[in-house]
Amino acid sequence: MSRTLNIVGCGRVGRALGALLVRNSICTRVAICNRTVESSARAATFVPSSVAVSSIAELPAADCWMLACADSAIRDVVSALADTSALTPGALVFHVSGALSSHELSPLAEFGAKLGSLHPVRSIASPELVVSSFGGTVCAIEGEPTAVSDLRGIVERIGGRPFEVDARSKLICHAGHVLASNYVVTVLDVARRLYAEAGIPDHVVEMMLPPIVRGTIENVCALGTTAALTGPVARGDVDLVRQQLRGLSELNPEVAALYRELVRHAAHLAARRGEIAPSSLSELERIARGELS
Repeated sequence: MSRTLNIVGCGRVGRALGALLVRNSICTRVAICNRTVESSARAATFVPSSVAVSSIAELPAADCWMLACADSAIRDVVSALADTSALTPGALVFHVSGALSSHELSPLAEFGAKLGSLHPVRSIASPELVVSSFGGTVCAIEGEPTAVSDLRGIVERIGGRPFEVDARSKLICHAGHVLASNYVVTVLDVARRLYAEAGIPDHVVEMMLPPIVRGTIENVCALGTTAALTGPVARGDVDLVRQQLRGLSELNPEVAALYRELVRHAAHLAARRGEIAPSSLSELERIARGELS
């Protein structure tokens, strides 16, 4: 059965999910409210069958409410929703957050709403790309049983793969997502800075970096992290690790500190695999503690 949908905070994630819900005939009418009516209007040009409104008070009654605002704004949005007369018993209210649970929506329980959360586990830099390639995307769902049941059906109909996460575990689970996505980007940016310091031309970096990154990700996906680890720590090449840390310490102490911390975690991986000598592992752990000797 087709539903009506309101979206509060229709940024990249909201636009992508909103478009998917309409294109898969889950929702037939959408109302969008962002911080400004201009922003709402821009989002409405992307989400089919949608209209822009200028405030939460102007949103009509709807079967579904997607709160895709920033986590820092969720309490203010919930408070504003509680002051409207548009929230009706049985409406599904869910927010799109990887870190916060549906407990943030608890003030809306008195209106008889079904409360939950949904989080697509993927990097969403381009709504257009997400809409065209959403099939198979894993989505974390959480909330009241009725909300979880609704969200599971929605995720499956837009081509996603739902899994249920406990409210108490969401924050730690999301930290894992951040490490696997955002901080991979951060580490790659540090690598680019080192290439620049080494005098490697940009056009060479553009040829060199993609195969390294793709190959690494392919190995992790095919073999798991333990078997995918390569490089000096995996080989137990203590001297090379020590020399690189000395060079980085002279060049940029902050980058050296990051490298040292990563050596510590890579040594744990190497120990798990059990292919380097205990003496080498012990020396790597000393290096990670800053005992360069």
